[in-house]
Amino acid sequence: MRYQLALVVGALLSGLLVTFSIVLYLSVQQFLFWQTANQLTTSATTAVSEILPKIQVEPATIASSEVISATTPITDLQALAGTLADSRTSVIVRAPDGTALVQELPSGTTIVTSESGLAPAASELTRAPGTGAGATAPSVVVGGEPRQVSVFVPLFDRQGTWIGTLQVATPAEPLDAVLARLFQYLVLGTFVTVLGGMALSVFASARMLRPLNKLVAASAAVADGDLTTRVHLPHANEIGKLGNAFDEMIARMAESWERQQRFVADAAHELRTPLTAISGSIEMLQIGAVDHQPERRQRLLDSVSQELDRMGRLVHDLLLLSQLDSHSPPVHEPFDLRPLLVNVVEQCRIVAPNHQFVLDLPDALPVLGNADQLRQVFLNLLTNAHTYTPLNGTITVVGRADRAVTVKVADTGIGIPGEDLPHVWERLYRVDRSRVRRTGGSGLGLSIVQTLVAAHNGSVDITSEVGKGTTVVVTLPRNRAFVQEAANPSGNL
Repeated sequence: MRYQLALVVGALLSGLLVTFSIVLYLSVQQFLFWQTANQLTTSATTAVSEILPKIQVEPATIASSEVISATTPITDLQALAGTLADSRTSVIVRAPDGTALVQELPSGTTIVTSESGLAPAASELTRAPGTGAGATAPSVVVGGEPRQVSVFVPLFDRQGTWIGTLQVATPAEPLDAVLARLFQYLVLGTFVTVLGGMALSVFASARMLRPLNKLVAASAAVADGDLTTRVHLPHANEIGKLGNAFDEMIARMAESWERQQRFVADAAHELRTPLTAISGSIEMLQIGAVDHQPERRQRLLDSVSQELDRMGRLVHDLLLLSQLDSHSPPVHEPFDLRPLLVNVVEQCRIVAPNHQFVLDLPDALPVLGNADQLRQVFLNLLTNAHTYTPLNGTITVVGRADRAVTVKVADTGIGIPGEDLPHVWERLYRVDRSRVRRTGGSGLGLSIVQTLVAAHNGSVDITSEVGKGTTVVVTLPRNRAFVQEAANPSGNL
Protein backbone atom coordinates (compact mmCIF):
# COMPACT_ATOMS: atom_id res chain seq x y z
CA MET A 1 0.00 0.00 0.00
CA ARG A 2 2.84 2.40 0.78
CA TYR A 3 4.31 1.98 -2.71
CA GLN A 4 0.91 2.41 -4.33
CA LEU A 5 0.48 5.59 -2.32
CA ALA A 6 3.93 6.75 -3.43
CA LEU A 7 3.00 6.20 -7.08
CA VAL A 8 -0.24 8.14 -6.62
CA VAL A 9 1.62 10.99 -4.91
CA GLY A 10 4.23 10.97 -7.69
CA ALA A 11 1.58 11.09 -10.41
CA LEU A 12 -0.27 13.94 -8.70
CA LEU A 13 2.90 15.92 -8.08
CA SER A 14 4.02 15.37 -11.67
CA GLY A 15 0.73 16.63 -13.05
CA LEU A 16 0.67 19.67 -10.80
CA LEU A 17 4.32 20.59 -11.34
CA VAL A 18 4.17 20.11 -15.12
CA THR A 19 1.10 22.33 -15.30
CA PHE A 20 2.75 24.92 -13.06
CA SER A 21 5.97 24.79 -15.09
CA ILE A 22 4.17 25.28 -18.41
CA VAL A 23 2.19 28.24 -17.09
CA LEU A 24 5.30 29.78 -15.50
CA TYR A 25 7.43 29.26 -18.62
CA LEU A 26 4.86 30.83 -20.94
CA SER A 27 4.28 33.72 -18.53
CA VAL A 28 8.02 34.47 -18.21
CA GLN A 29 8.46 34.16 -21.97
CA GLN A 30 5.65 36.59 -22.64
CA PHE A 31 6.95 39.00 -20.02
CA LEU A 32 10.54 38.97 -21.33
CA PHE A 33 9.54 39.60 -24.94
CA TRP A 34 6.99 42.21 -23.89
CA GLN A 35 9.57 44.01 -21.75
CA THR A 36 12.15 43.98 -24.57
CA ALA A 37 9.63 45.21 -27.12
CA ASN A 38 8.45 47.89 -24.74
CA GLN A 39 12.01 49.13 -24.23
CA LEU A 40 12.60 49.23 -28.00
CA THR A 41 9.32 51.04 -28.56
CA THR A 42 10.05 53.63 -25.88
CA SER A 43 13.54 54.33 -27.25
CA ALA A 44 12.24 54.57 -30.82
CA THR A 45 9.33 56.92 -30.08
CA THR A 46 11.53 59.12 -27.92
CA ALA A 47 14.16 59.42 -30.63
CA VAL A 48 11.57 60.15 -33.32
CA SER A 49 9.99 62.92 -31.24
CA GLU A 50 13.41 64.54 -30.61
CA ILE A 51 15.12 64.22 -34.01
CA LEU A 52 12.21 64.57 -36.46
CA PRO A 53 9.97 67.22 -34.88
CA LYS A 54 9.46 69.30 -38.02
CA ILE A 55 8.74 66.85 -40.81
CA GLN A 56 6.17 68.33 -43.16
CA VAL A 57 5.14 66.56 -46.34
CA GLU A 58 2.21 67.09 -48.66
CA PRO A 59 -0.04 64.02 -48.80
CA ALA A 60 0.06 63.85 -52.62
CA THR A 61 3.84 63.68 -52.68
CA ILE A 62 4.17 60.68 -50.29
CA ALA A 63 4.62 57.76 -52.69
CA SER A 64 8.24 56.71 -52.97
CA SER A 65 11.69 56.90 -51.50
CA GLU A 66 12.52 59.85 -53.76
CA VAL A 67 9.74 61.91 -52.26
CA ILE A 68 10.69 61.24 -48.60
CA SER A 69 14.32 61.86 -49.46
CA ALA A 70 13.39 65.13 -51.02
CA THR A 71 11.21 66.29 -48.14
CA THR A 72 13.21 64.85 -45.26
CA PRO A 73 16.97 65.19 -45.24
CA ILE A 74 18.81 61.87 -45.21
CA THR A 75 21.08 63.30 -42.57
CA ASP A 76 18.11 63.52 -40.19
CA LEU A 77 17.22 59.89 -40.84
CA GLN A 78 20.86 58.88 -40.39
CA ALA A 79 20.98 60.78 -37.12
CA LEU A 80 17.79 58.98 -36.01
CA ALA A 81 19.28 55.57 -36.88
CA GLY A 82 22.60 56.42 -35.26
CA THR A 83 20.87 57.46 -32.05
CA LEU A 84 19.03 54.15 -31.73
CA ALA A 85 21.67 51.74 -33.02
CA ASP A 86 24.27 50.14 -30.72
CA SER A 87 26.27 46.90 -30.51
CA ARG A 88 23.08 44.83 -30.24
CA THR A 89 20.38 47.01 -31.78
CA SER A 90 19.75 47.19 -35.52
CA VAL A 91 17.85 50.12 -37.07
CA ILE A 92 16.40 50.57 -40.57
CA VAL A 93 14.22 53.34 -41.98
CA ARG A 94 11.93 52.38 -44.86
CA ALA A 95 9.95 54.47 -47.31
CA PRO A 96 6.24 53.78 -47.77
CA ASP A 97 7.05 51.51 -50.69
CA GLY A 98 9.36 49.37 -48.48
CA THR A 99 12.67 50.67 -49.78
CA ALA A 100 15.40 50.85 -47.13
CA LEU A 101 16.58 54.46 -46.93
CA VAL A 102 18.91 54.24 -43.93
CA GLN A 103 20.12 51.25 -41.93
CA GLU A 104 22.51 50.81 -39.06
CA LEU A 105 23.51 47.18 -38.41
CA PRO A 106 26.07 45.92 -35.87
CA SER A 107 28.98 44.02 -37.34
CA GLY A 108 27.97 40.54 -38.53
CA THR A 109 24.27 41.20 -37.92
CA THR A 110 21.35 40.95 -40.32
CA ILE A 111 17.91 42.44 -39.81
CA VAL A 112 14.57 40.94 -40.58
CA THR A 113 13.18 42.43 -43.79
CA SER A 114 9.69 42.68 -45.14
CA GLU A 115 10.52 40.11 -47.80
CA SER A 116 10.98 37.46 -45.06
CA GLY A 117 7.32 37.75 -44.25
CA LEU A 118 7.99 38.74 -40.65
CA ALA A 119 7.59 42.49 -41.08
CA PRO A 120 3.99 43.73 -41.31
CA ALA A 121 2.74 45.08 -44.61
CA ALA A 122 2.36 48.82 -44.92
CA SER A 123 -1.40 48.56 -45.06
CA GLU A 124 -1.45 46.66 -41.73
CA LEU A 125 0.41 49.34 -39.76
CA THR A 126 -1.78 51.28 -37.40
CA ARG A 127 -2.06 54.89 -38.36
CA ALA A 128 -2.14 57.28 -35.44
CA PRO A 129 -4.99 59.78 -35.72
CA GLY A 130 -3.06 62.54 -33.95
CA THR A 131 -0.51 64.90 -35.36
CA GLY A 132 3.18 65.31 -34.66
CA ALA A 133 6.09 62.99 -35.01
CA GLY A 134 5.48 61.28 -31.67
CA ALA A 135 1.99 60.03 -32.47
CA THR A 136 2.87 56.38 -33.19
CA ALA A 137 1.25 52.96 -32.88
CA PRO A 138 4.07 50.35 -33.10
CA SER A 139 3.85 46.73 -34.21
CA VAL A 140 6.02 43.93 -32.73
CA VAL A 141 7.29 40.83 -34.53
CA VAL A 142 9.44 38.03 -33.06
CA GLY A 143 11.13 35.69 -35.54
CA GLY A 144 13.77 35.31 -38.18
CA GLU A 145 17.01 33.38 -38.26
CA PRO A 146 18.63 34.13 -35.91
CA ARG A 147 15.58 35.07 -33.89
CA GLN A 148 15.04 38.80 -33.32
CA VAL A 149 12.56 41.04 -31.56
CA SER A 150 11.55 43.68 -34.12
CA VAL A 151 9.50 46.81 -33.47
CA PHE A 152 7.92 48.65 -36.41
CA VAL A 153 7.13 52.30 -35.65
CA PRO A 154 5.14 54.18 -38.33
CA LEU A 155 6.27 57.77 -39.01
CA PHE A 156 3.70 60.53 -39.53
CA ASP A 157 3.87 64.19 -40.28
CA ARG A 158 1.96 66.85 -38.39
CA GLN A 159 -1.09 66.37 -40.57
CA GLY A 160 -1.21 62.68 -39.63
CA THR A 161 0.02 61.43 -43.02
CA TRP A 162 2.09 58.26 -43.02
CA ILE A 163 5.54 59.00 -44.49
CA GLY A 164 7.53 55.87 -43.61
CA THR A 165 8.41 53.13 -41.11
CA LEU A 166 11.14 52.88 -38.50
CA GLN A 167 12.24 49.29 -37.76
CA VAL A 168 14.24 48.61 -34.59
CA ALA A 169 15.42 45.04 -33.81
CA THR A 170 17.48 43.31 -31.17
CA PRO A 171 18.62 39.65 -30.99
CA ALA A 172 16.38 37.27 -29.03
CA GLU A 173 19.35 35.09 -28.09
CA PRO A 174 19.73 36.47 -24.50
CA LEU A 175 16.04 35.96 -23.90
CA ASP A 176 16.18 32.45 -25.35
CA ALA A 177 19.17 31.70 -23.12
CA VAL A 178 17.21 32.84 -20.03
CA LEU A 179 14.23 30.76 -21.09
CA ALA A 180 16.43 27.72 -21.76
CA ARG A 181 17.96 28.02 -18.30
CA LEU A 182 14.49 28.41 -16.80
CA PHE A 183 13.35 25.31 -18.70
CA GLN A 184 16.27 23.32 -17.29
CA TYR A 185 15.54 24.48 -13.77
CA LEU A 186 11.86 23.62 -14.11
CA VAL A 187 12.57 20.13 -15.47
CA LEU A 188 15.20 19.44 -12.82
CA GLY A 189 13.03 20.90 -10.05
CA THR A 190 10.02 18.84 -11.15
CA PHE A 191 12.11 15.65 -11.28
CA VAL A 192 13.70 16.22 -7.87
CA THR A 193 10.43 17.29 -6.27
CA VAL A 194 8.56 14.25 -7.58
CA LEU A 195 11.28 11.85 -6.41
CA GLY A 196 11.48 13.61 -3.04
CA GLY A 197 7.71 13.56 -2.67
CA MET A 198 7.55 9.86 -3.47
CA ALA A 199 10.35 9.10 -0.99
CA LEU A 200 8.69 11.16 1.72
CA SER A 201 5.32 9.54 0.98
CA VAL A 202 6.90 6.09 1.39
CA PHE A 203 8.40 7.16 4.74
CA ALA A 204 5.23 8.90 5.92
CA SER A 205 2.94 6.08 4.79
CA ALA A 206 5.17 3.52 6.51
CA ARG A 207 4.85 5.52 9.71
CA MET A 208 1.11 5.98 9.26
CA LEU A 209 0.55 2.33 8.37
CA ARG A 210 2.44 1.09 11.42
CA PRO A 211 -0.78 0.98 13.49
CA LEU A 212 -2.44 -0.97 10.68
CA ASN A 213 0.42 -3.46 10.82
CA LYS A 214 -0.31 -3.87 14.51
CA LEU A 215 -3.96 -4.47 13.65
CA VAL A 216 -2.96 -7.09 11.07
CA ALA A 217 -0.72 -8.86 13.57
CA ALA A 218 -3.44 -8.72 16.23
CA SER A 219 -6.02 -10.07 13.77
CA ALA A 220 -3.70 -12.97 12.94
CA ALA A 221 -3.26 -13.68 16.66
CA VAL A 222 -7.04 -13.64 17.19
CA ALA A 223 -7.47 -15.96 14.21
CA ASP A 224 -5.09 -18.36 15.96
CA GLY A 225 -7.33 -18.30 19.02
CA ASP A 226 -5.61 -15.72 21.24
CA LEU A 227 -8.48 -13.55 22.51
CA THR A 228 -6.24 -11.68 24.94
CA THR A 229 -4.58 -9.68 22.12
CA ARG A 230 -5.10 -5.91 22.19
CA VAL A 231 -3.57 -3.14 20.07
CA HIS A 232 -4.07 -0.19 22.47
CA LEU A 233 -3.76 2.52 19.79
CA PRO A 234 -4.19 6.21 20.66
CA HIS A 235 -7.55 7.66 19.64
CA ALA A 236 -6.13 10.73 17.87
CA ASN A 237 -7.21 9.74 14.36
CA GLU A 238 -9.40 7.32 12.43
CA ILE A 239 -6.88 4.48 12.73
CA GLY A 240 -6.84 4.96 16.49
CA LYS A 241 -10.63 4.78 16.55
CA LEU A 242 -10.44 1.63 14.46
CA GLY A 243 -7.99 0.13 16.95
CA ASN A 244 -10.29 1.04 19.83
CA ALA A 245 -13.23 -0.60 18.04
CA PHE A 246 -11.06 -3.66 17.40
CA ASP A 247 -10.15 -3.92 21.09
CA GLU A 248 -13.80 -3.59 22.12
CA MET A 249 -14.81 -6.21 19.58
CA ILE A 250 -12.20 -8.69 20.83
CA ALA A 251 -13.19 -7.99 24.42
CA ARG A 252 -16.81 -8.75 23.60
CA MET A 253 -15.77 -11.86 21.69
CA ALA A 254 -13.76 -13.02 24.68
CA GLU A 255 -16.67 -12.34 27.01
CA SER A 256 -19.08 -14.11 24.67
CA TRP A 257 -16.72 -17.05 24.35
CA GLU A 258 -16.41 -17.25 28.11
CA ARG A 259 -20.19 -17.17 28.51
CA GLN A 260 -20.55 -19.82 25.83
CA GLN A 261 -18.03 -22.06 27.53
CA ARG A 262 -19.79 -21.59 30.86
CA PHE A 263 -23.15 -22.18 29.19
CA VAL A 264 -21.95 -25.43 27.63
CA ALA A 265 -20.47 -26.58 30.94
CA ASP A 266 -23.66 -25.74 32.85
CA ALA A 267 -25.88 -27.34 30.23
CA ALA A 268 -23.74 -30.47 30.31
CA HIS A 269 -24.01 -30.50 34.09
CA GLU A 270 -27.77 -30.00 33.98
CA LEU A 271 -28.20 -32.82 31.49
CA ARG A 272 -25.68 -35.16 33.11
CA THR A 273 -27.47 -35.21 36.47
CA PRO A 274 -30.86 -36.48 35.21
CA LEU A 275 -29.12 -38.80 32.76
CA THR A 276 -27.16 -40.32 35.63
CA ALA A 277 -30.33 -40.78 37.66
CA ILE A 278 -32.17 -42.28 34.69
CA SER A 279 -29.25 -44.57 33.87
CA GLY A 280 -29.08 -45.84 37.45
CA SER A 281 -32.80 -46.45 37.63
CA ILE A 282 -32.88 -48.31 34.30
CA GLU A 283 -29.88 -50.42 35.34
CA MET A 284 -31.66 -51.51 38.52
CA LEU A 285 -34.76 -52.35 36.48
CA GLN A 286 -32.70 -54.33 33.97
CA ILE A 287 -30.97 -56.51 36.56
CA GLY A 288 -34.30 -57.21 38.22
CA ALA A 289 -33.30 -55.75 41.57
CA VAL A 290 -36.82 -54.51 42.24
CA ASP A 291 -38.89 -57.14 40.44
CA HIS A 292 -40.33 -58.39 43.72
CA GLN A 293 -40.72 -54.90 45.21
CA PRO A 294 -43.60 -53.23 43.32
CA GLU A 295 -43.56 -50.06 45.39
CA ARG A 296 -39.81 -49.50 44.90
CA ARG A 297 -40.12 -50.37 41.22
CA GLN A 298 -42.86 -47.75 40.86
CA ARG A 299 -40.72 -45.14 42.64
CA LEU A 300 -37.91 -45.82 40.19
CA LEU A 301 -40.27 -45.44 37.25
CA ASP A 302 -41.66 -42.22 38.72
CA SER A 303 -38.12 -40.90 39.20
CA VAL A 304 -37.27 -41.70 35.57
CA SER A 305 -40.44 -39.93 34.47
CA GLN A 306 -39.62 -36.85 36.55
CA GLU A 307 -36.07 -36.67 35.25
CA LEU A 308 -37.31 -37.03 31.69
CA ASP A 309 -39.79 -34.21 32.27
CA ARG A 310 -37.00 -32.05 33.70
CA MET A 311 -34.80 -32.81 30.69
CA GLY A 312 -37.68 -32.03 28.36
CA ARG A 313 -38.23 -28.64 29.99
CA LEU A 314 -34.51 -27.87 29.86
CA VAL A 315 -34.28 -28.78 26.18
CA HIS A 316 -37.45 -26.77 25.49
CA ASP A 317 -36.00 -23.72 27.20
CA LEU A 318 -32.71 -24.07 25.35
CA LEU A 319 -34.51 -24.37 22.02
CA LEU A 320 -36.65 -21.33 22.87
CA LEU A 321 -33.56 -19.24 23.63
CA SER A 322 -31.92 -20.45 20.42
CA GLN A 323 -34.98 -19.38 18.43
CA LEU A 324 -35.01 -16.00 20.13
CA ASP A 325 -31.30 -15.54 19.41
CA SER A 326 -31.97 -16.11 15.71
CA HIS A 327 -33.87 -12.77 15.75
CA SER A 328 -36.90 -14.27 14.04
CA PRO A 329 -39.58 -11.57 14.49
CA PRO A 330 -42.52 -12.75 16.60
CA VAL A 331 -46.10 -12.10 15.53
CA HIS A 332 -47.44 -9.16 17.55
CA GLU A 333 -51.13 -8.46 17.91
CA PRO A 334 -53.05 -5.95 20.04
CA PHE A 335 -54.64 -7.50 23.11
CA ASP A 336 -55.47 -6.83 26.75
CA LEU A 337 -52.82 -8.11 29.12
CA ARG A 338 -55.16 -8.10 32.15
CA PRO A 339 -57.01 -11.42 31.43
CA LEU A 340 -53.67 -13.10 30.74
CA LEU A 341 -52.28 -12.02 34.12
CA VAL A 342 -55.42 -13.16 35.92
CA ASN A 343 -55.19 -16.57 34.23
CA VAL A 344 -51.48 -17.00 35.06
CA VAL A 345 -52.09 -16.08 38.71
CA GLU A 346 -54.92 -18.64 38.91
CA GLN A 347 -52.55 -21.31 37.56
CA CYS A 348 -49.97 -20.45 40.22
CA ARG A 349 -52.63 -20.57 42.96
CA ILE A 350 -53.34 -24.15 41.99
CA VAL A 351 -49.64 -25.08 41.97
CA ALA A 352 -48.82 -23.16 45.19
CA PRO A 353 -51.95 -23.23 47.35
CA ASN A 354 -49.99 -22.33 50.48
CA HIS A 355 -49.01 -18.91 49.13
CA GLN A 356 -51.10 -15.78 49.07
CA PHE A 357 -51.48 -14.06 45.68
CA VAL A 358 -52.62 -10.43 45.56
CA LEU A 359 -53.78 -8.82 42.31
CA ASP A 360 -53.95 -5.06 41.74
CA LEU A 361 -54.84 -4.49 38.09
CA PRO A 362 -56.70 -1.69 36.25
CA ASP A 363 -59.65 -2.36 33.93
CA ALA A 364 -57.37 -2.81 30.89
CA LEU A 365 -53.67 -3.21 30.10
CA PRO A 366 -53.51 -2.69 26.31
CA VAL A 367 -50.31 -3.94 24.71
CA LEU A 368 -49.10 -5.01 21.28
CA GLY A 369 -47.32 -8.33 21.45
CA ASN A 370 -47.38 -12.10 21.39
CA ALA A 371 -49.73 -13.50 24.03
CA ASP A 372 -48.00 -16.89 24.29
CA GLN A 373 -44.58 -15.31 24.81
CA LEU A 374 -45.84 -12.84 27.40
CA ARG A 375 -47.61 -15.71 29.19
CA GLN A 376 -44.21 -17.43 29.36
CA VAL A 377 -42.69 -14.22 30.82
CA PHE A 378 -45.12 -13.86 33.71
CA LEU A 379 -45.39 -17.60 34.32
CA ASN A 380 -41.61 -17.73 34.80
CA LEU A 381 -41.66 -14.71 37.13
CA LEU A 382 -44.50 -16.06 39.28
CA THR A 383 -42.93 -19.54 39.35
CA ASN A 384 -39.67 -18.04 40.63
CA ALA A 385 -41.63 -15.95 43.14
CA HIS A 386 -43.48 -18.82 44.81
CA THR A 387 -40.44 -21.16 44.50
CA TYR A 388 -38.21 -18.82 46.52
CA THR A 389 -40.94 -17.63 48.90
CA PRO A 390 -41.54 -19.58 52.13
CA LEU A 391 -44.95 -21.08 52.83
CA ASN A 392 -47.69 -18.55 53.61
CA GLY A 393 -45.65 -15.86 51.89
CA THR A 394 -47.27 -13.16 49.77
CA ILE A 395 -46.84 -12.58 46.04
CA THR A 396 -48.21 -9.33 44.66
CA VAL A 397 -48.92 -8.52 41.01
CA VAL A 398 -49.51 -4.83 40.29
CA GLY A 399 -50.32 -3.49 36.84
CA ARG A 400 -50.47 0.10 35.58
CA ALA A 401 -51.24 1.61 32.16
CA ASP A 402 -49.86 5.13 31.89
CA ARG A 403 -47.53 6.15 29.08
CA ALA A 404 -46.34 2.54 29.13
CA VAL A 405 -47.75 -0.65 30.59
CA THR A 406 -45.87 -1.74 33.72
CA VAL A 407 -46.38 -4.99 35.64
CA LYS A 408 -44.66 -5.42 38.99
CA VAL A 409 -44.22 -8.88 40.52
CA ALA A 410 -43.12 -8.68 44.17
CA ASP A 411 -42.63 -11.47 46.71
CA THR A 412 -41.67 -11.79 50.35
CA GLY A 413 -39.14 -14.52 49.70
CA ILE A 414 -35.52 -15.14 50.61
CA GLY A 415 -34.14 -12.47 48.27
CA ILE A 416 -31.00 -12.41 46.15
CA PRO A 417 -27.55 -11.39 47.44
CA GLY A 418 -26.20 -8.16 45.97
CA GLU A 419 -23.16 -9.84 44.38
CA ASP A 420 -25.44 -12.24 42.48
CA LEU A 421 -28.01 -9.70 41.34
CA PRO A 422 -26.12 -8.49 38.21
CA HIS A 423 -25.76 -12.10 36.97
CA VAL A 424 -29.32 -13.37 37.34
CA TRP A 425 -30.03 -12.69 33.63
CA GLU A 426 -27.19 -14.94 32.51
CA ARG A 427 -28.17 -18.30 31.12
CA LEU A 428 -27.91 -21.25 33.50
CA TYR A 429 -26.76 -18.93 36.29
CA ARG A 430 -28.10 -20.02 39.66
CA VAL A 431 -27.75 -18.24 42.95
CA ASP A 432 -27.82 -21.63 44.68
CA ARG A 433 -24.38 -23.02 43.84
CA SER A 434 -25.32 -26.46 45.18
CA ARG A 435 -27.88 -26.86 42.34
CA VAL A 436 -30.35 -28.69 44.55
CA ARG A 437 -33.46 -29.16 42.41
CA ARG A 438 -35.91 -28.38 45.19
CA THR A 439 -34.47 -24.84 45.53
CA GLY A 440 -34.58 -23.90 41.89
CA GLY A 441 -34.72 -24.84 38.25
CA SER A 442 -32.13 -24.84 35.51
CA GLY A 443 -31.30 -21.13 35.63
CA LEU A 444 -32.88 -20.27 32.29
CA GLY A 445 -36.10 -18.67 33.50
CA LEU A 446 -34.91 -15.08 33.88
CA SER A 447 -32.83 -15.29 30.71
CA ILE A 448 -35.98 -16.23 28.82
CA VAL A 449 -37.86 -13.36 30.52
CA GLN A 450 -35.28 -10.77 29.52
CA THR A 451 -35.04 -12.04 25.93
CA LEU A 452 -38.82 -12.13 25.42
CA VAL A 453 -39.36 -8.67 26.91
CA ALA A 454 -36.58 -7.25 24.70
CA ALA A 455 -38.32 -8.83 21.68
CA HIS A 456 -41.38 -6.75 22.63
CA ASN A 457 -39.31 -3.51 22.76
CA GLY A 458 -39.69 -3.46 26.51
CA SER A 459 -37.43 -3.58 29.54
CA VAL A 460 -37.20 -5.55 32.78
CA ASP A 461 -35.61 -4.48 36.08
CA ILE A 462 -35.01 -6.38 39.28
CA THR A 463 -34.37 -5.29 42.85
CA SER A 464 -33.92 -7.56 45.84
CA GLU A 465 -32.95 -7.62 49.47
CA VAL A 466 -31.89 -10.73 51.30
CA GLY A 467 -34.56 -11.89 53.74
CA LYS A 468 -37.17 -9.38 52.53
CA GLY A 469 -37.98 -10.39 48.98
CA THR A 470 -37.53 -9.60 45.32
CA THR A 471 -39.35 -7.22 42.96
CA VAL A 472 -39.32 -7.51 39.18
CA VAL A 473 -40.80 -4.71 37.02
CA VAL A 474 -41.68 -5.41 33.39
CA THR A 475 -42.28 -2.38 31.15
CA LEU A 476 -44.00 -2.79 27.77
CA PRO A 477 -45.03 -0.21 25.16
CA ARG A 478 -48.68 0.77 25.45
CA ASN A 479 -50.98 0.11 22.49
CA ARG A 480 -52.86 3.40 22.17
CA ALA A 481 -54.74 2.30 19.05
CA PHE A 482 -56.25 -0.54 21.07
CA VAL A 483 -57.35 1.93 23.73
CA GLN A 484 -59.12 4.15 21.20
CA GLU A 485 -60.86 1.18 19.63
CA ALA A 486 -62.07 -0.03 23.02
CA ALA A 487 -63.33 3.45 23.89
CA ASN A 488 -65.07 3.86 20.50
CA PRO A 489 -66.26 0.38 19.41
CA SER A 490 -68.47 1.94 16.70
CA GLY A 491 -65.50 3.75 15.18
CA ASN A 492 -67.01 7.21 15.90
CA LEU A 493 -64.72 9.87 17.23
